[in-house]
Amino acid sequence: MLPIVPDGIAYVEGNDTLTAGTPHNVSVQILYRGGPLKSEGVRVYMLSNDTSIIPADIGTYVFTDKDGIASYTVIANKAGAVKLTAVAMSANSGVSADKAFFVVAPPVVTPTPTPIPAVNETVTPAPPSASPTAVITPGTTAKPPEGGSSAQAIGIIVAGVVIAIILLIMAFILRPLIKK
Repeated sequence: MLPIVPDGIAYVEGNDTLTAGTPHNVSVQILYRGGPLKSEGVRVYMLSNDTSIIPADIGTYVFTDKDGIASYTVIANKAGAVKLTAVAMSANSGVSADKAFFVVAPPVVTPTPTPIPAVNETVTPAPPSASPTAVITPGTTAKPPEGGSSAQAIGIIVAGVVIAIILLIMAFILRPLIKK
């Protein structure tokens, strides 16, 4: 018995718009005498006039599933018109179907701007706050500020460095005056 050879091929989905940069599944159904041919393993080549979608001249192929449907995922890289061709059995011969797709640019997402205060808005200054004052009552002992010995040592070192810098500056300024 001779195998049944497909005599047609049709695109399954009606969508003819692709979004650039987004994967899109293209499915075709192989046909026999105008109806679906439920034959698994039929080689279906996918070709494109846009080499960024399918780069090879001979295209690439996928096999049909048990329902005779072959699916191929395409990703268009740029907006514009593109044509896909599905060919059953062989890349150079066999039944084929073309479908024109229009590739649209991905939607541009614009961030919502943050409201900017109006120019005529006035700012009311906060009332001055009262600063605490130390009250010394007889019979109490004043304590030095809290801090460890390392904090006190750092304070002494910083004070010494500042004094040394001041002395160096004074010596630099006074040196020419002393030589005269």
